[in-house]
Amino acid sequence: MKFPSFMKIAVLNLLGVCHLKTDSKDEIYLADGVEAEFLQILSETLKFRYKLITPRDGQWGKKMANGTWTGMTGLLVRGEADMAMCQVIISEDRKTAIDYSYAYEIVKLCQVFWSEAFAGCLPHSSEWISVHSIVGFRDYVLWGTWIAAISFLSRSYTAVLLSFLTLPLQESTIRDYDQLARAISGGNYRSLSFKGAIIRDMMESSSIESVQLIVSAMNKNEWYVKPSLEDVGKALAKKKTQRSSP
Repeated sequence: MKFPSFMKIAVLNLLGVCHLKTDSKDEIYLADGVEAEFLQILSETLKFRYKLITPRDGQWGKKMANGTWTGMTGLLVRGEADMAMCQVIISEDRKTAIDYSYAYEIVKLCQVFWSEAFAGCLPHSSEWISVHSIVGFRDYVLWGTWIAAISFLSRSYTAVLLSFLTLPLQESTIRDYDQLARAISGGNYRSLSFKGAIIRDMMESSSIESVQLIVSAMNKNEWYVKPSLEDVGKALAKKKTQRSSP
């Protein structure tokens, strides 16, 4: 079978993976990212031209109750795209609707429970000053003073760090899904993910009650964040937000 000379490729903006930009003709192109280089190699090796398209809903793809698909997966199912890139993670549902290539990247999905209560990290926020080498006999006094000062500073830093580590935490931390579900039910926490991310589908298929409570709250309140450095930064800047991988 001859490889096509032209392809429509579905993509999503994902910093570090697929960094999308628009040119003067309003055409989308991959400006940077590992998959930008991958696509360049593919197109040059297989000798095909391509056009990049993005789904209107900005999702990777989720199967709806009526059997239709959203996002990039939907574009593939409806024949509006020939291929999709930018971390279309393999799932059982997606495998029934679209074909995958051999996996060329392993993505570890995890939930990270984080809190400012990790006080042991606070001393690391201090800024340190680098001192240039001092040359000359007249500067020996200053050199000796600097050695004494740096010795004092290093010991003081160790003492401060140990004091932070030995103090009890001022705030209880979220350590598992049960605690997170209770915190969300109490209105104290939110749990955000990228819209259409595979981790949300995995949570919905979980048989664990606490996970079901979390994902129900996420869907009900539309706790989404756009996959951009600015929007993720804004989300993490807010207190009491739990982080999850896309």
